[in-house]
Amino acid sequence: MLHRGRVFAGAAVALGGALGLRGREKQVAGLEERPQDPPAHYQLVNAHVIFRHGARTPVFLLSGAENLEWPFCGGVNGPKGQSADSVPGLDGVSFKQLHVVGPDGGPRPHSFVDARQSSVLLPGGQCRMGQLTDLGAQQAASLGRDLRRRYVSLLDPAGSTVDARTTNVARCVATLSAVLGSLLPASKGAIVARTKRNADEDLTPNPSACPKAGQLMKAGRDRWRAAAGDTAEALVARLKELLNEEQARDMGIEQKNFVKYRDWVIAAEAHGVEKPWPLTELEVNTLDVLGALQVAQLLAWRLGEKEVECTRASLGKFIGEMVEEMSKAERKLYLVSAHDTTVLPLLVAFGVHDGLWPPFCANIAVELWENQELVDRAAEIGSAEAEEDRFLVRVVYNGEEKLRMTLGEFGELLQHKIPANWNGECGVGSKLLSRASGGSNF
Repeated sequence: MLHRGRVFAGAAVALGGALGLRGREKQVAGLEERPQDPPAHYQLVNAHVIFRHGARTPVFLLSGAENLEWPFCGGVNGPKGQSADSVPGLDGVSFKQLHVVGPDGGPRPHSFVDARQSSVLLPGGQCRMGQLTDLGAQQAASLGRDLRRRYVSLLDPAGSTVDARTTNVARCVATLSAVLGSLLPASKGAIVARTKRNADEDLTPNPSACPKAGQLMKAGRDRWRAAAGDTAEALVARLKELLNEEQARDMGIEQKNFVKYRDWVIAAEAHGVEKPWPLTELEVNTLDVLGALQVAQLLAWRLGEKEVECTRASLGKFIGEMVEEMSKAERKLYLVSAHDTTVLPLLVAFGVHDGLWPPFCANIAVELWENQELVDRAAEIGSAEAEEDRFLVRVVYNGEEKLRMTLGEFGELLQHKIPANWNGECGVGSKLLSRASGGSNF
């Protein structure tokens, strides 16, 4: 019989030591602690910044939680203009007008994710399921200010050097709008942002777009259930004490699915909603870390034999496009507004995932720097040698430098994780399993 107190206490050491646990999810991730830039003779050429949306309401229904009110969307529900004026009720937030287009520049596709989630009005009368809240908008605006300080050399007043991409989900579109409001406060007119149909999205592991991803996710889910360990078993027992039978079933607790329940707990904590479930600080931390481990196994096969294969089937297409855009060495700032299920698999692909769940507005910056001394001395030392070390890549996560290497080394790190024929590898049009159960990837 498991002694839960001892198991959870052990988890603080075992999980914290192995995964670098620093406490549960922060309410906001920014770039306040700027890492040391490369030497002065390096010039920033371009940067890709991939970020999670800001704080939101839960995305899963939970029976018995009808008494939890979510009156946190009064500001974001107000008018969104194209001026840089602050939004009433939201200090420091301005929403930049976006012109969201489909892949071919046509109208924005219908979002089935939004249709499903926005149909649920949460108690409190302001927020809908999965909606960016006022807090989330403030986090996004803060991120935009951080990015402006960091990447001002890549910006022009009109915003023509900004390339914007977002998933076709309202909270990501709104997060991008608030980021741009702080990033480009003086620009006029709408900023074009590209998106895709939900079914075609490749910014998050998506069985609808890549049937093979669904196959791998199902195998990853089974692997997680079989090897989750004593801490997971103890947490299951504890949650079954707290939740009634219907709630435990809806949340998938018996199957060691911690993601859904974690979503409610973290969203409630971020907004100061009093939870009806008396979880201790250690139990919430354990729930948070086990949820991150579960997603890392489900979506990325972290440290497993299928990790590379899973990356190719999930974010491999996007990674390939990013490396190609970097290699053009054009002065640009690429912004990608997406999800935790984008950020976490990318961290796994780069080999720098710390085992923690990406917090609201978590951001990965992939920067390309050019050695100006080598450019000036190319004729003297030989163009081949100069070209080899000409470009430096730096990966920064939430303000902390994680990788620094040449562009060639970065390409070698990722070359096996980029599919040459994504449609072929994914089995698009085949009869491969096209969906894995366990909740939406958005």
